[in-house]
Amino acid sequence: MALSVTPRSAGSPWTKSIHGARRCEKRRRGKPRVSREPRLWHLIPVHGVRQAVIRQPPSRPPRAVSGRPLRALLAVLPTVCLMLPIVAVGSWPRPVLAAMPVAATVVPAADGPGGCGGAAPLDVWAVNTRTGGDACARVERFAPGRGWRRADAGALFDGGIGPLVLLVHGNRYEHADALEQAVMLARRLAACGSDRAACGSGPQPPRVVAYSWPSDKQGILLKDSRRKYERARCEAERFSRFLGRIEPERPVGILGYSYGALVTLAGIESLVASERAGAGGATVWASRPAPVHLVLVAAAVRCDAVAPHGPYRAAAEATDRIVLLNNSSDSALRFFPWVDRGLEADALGRVGMPVRWVPPGIDFRQYDAAGAVGSSHRFLLYLEAAGVSRRMCAGLLDGLVPGAATESTVPGLVVEAAGPDEAG
Repeated sequence: MALSVTPRSAGSPWTKSIHGARRCEKRRRGKPRVSREPRLWHLIPVHGVRQAVIRQPPSRPPRAVSGRPLRALLAVLPTVCLMLPIVAVGSWPRPVLAAMPVAATVVPAADGPGGCGGAAPLDVWAVNTRTGGDACARVERFAPGRGWRRADAGALFDGGIGPLVLLVHGNRYEHADALEQAVMLARRLAACGSDRAACGSGPQPPRVVAYSWPSDKQGILLKDSRRKYERARCEAERFSRFLGRIEPERPVGILGYSYGALVTLAGIESLVASERAGAGGATVWASRPAPVHLVLVAAAVRCDAVAPHGPYRAAAEATDRIVLLNNSSDSALRFFPWVDRGLEADALGRVGMPVRWVPPGIDFRQYDAAGAVGSSHRFLLYLEAAGVSRRMCAGLLDGLVPGAATESTVPGLVVEAAGPDEAG
């Protein structure tokens, strides 16, 4: 039988689709009609000859514009008008602020008495270990108005025996995030310092160093947390070698956030163990004359880390002050027992620890920041909350920098020291 291709005549009674039965069955079942092919072949008998015909999709007229978008706009217009005064004044309620993403705002340094207006010069550095081993670590320095520039590694430890503040970030951090928050922390510390230091006429603010370790976001949260948990413990060896280059006469304050607390405690533990074992070239850390202050923010480490038989007891004994900024409502730390399946312990930054576990002679304070930062795990919220940032700065600088603001002199700050009966 010969087949010829001819255009299909509109409304031909002989037209029969080869998919007709299948379409009718779908219509009876109530399924929507889905066209899988833009062109369908049909067979049409004409004068006893079966001819193959191509069916073109019918052209549809342009759809008329309805008034639904206009009605939706008019419906939300009163709400927008009511929100404009709130945005202008900046009086958002706290639950809304906790749910909104926090922008990277710049915190200016405090002015001195008499309105001197001179901002304290920032001394911010960064050590980037994402590029490789210790020999490949990249050192950068922040220059106001010019950004970050490559610097010499030897110049980082120069400058006498001025105080040094280290910022060790947590998981899912990029290098740019660590640099940005180091500058914010430096401005907070300058604002919390003495008036003379803030005006640049007295002791300079401490040198802030961001320790940037490889913790970029990789995959889903739980799987990535388990991977970075092991990496943080390996990174502690590099961090201990970095601490070993600091002069024993130089005061040091370390701020460890999330997994940064694990890097900090494990690094100090490794350094103290090398010193006690008498390893050649080991730096004096446990008996160093200068003070060492630890501030752990939302610490992602086991709650018995510094207990009498804990894994990092020696690290706690080698410090002069430990300040815990916990968050009992942290939505990320509540999954910490799932990170290490054989651990079955809550996070220190969520449940805290009893005072009886503190080594004797250590200044210890802990606070619950859930009322200020909510359930978020973001470090920016801790920096931007006024009361929390004061506790953070006071824990680092009190006794570390001459003339720094102490917890007893910061206005609106309630000191939560342990009672005599809790010292046991």
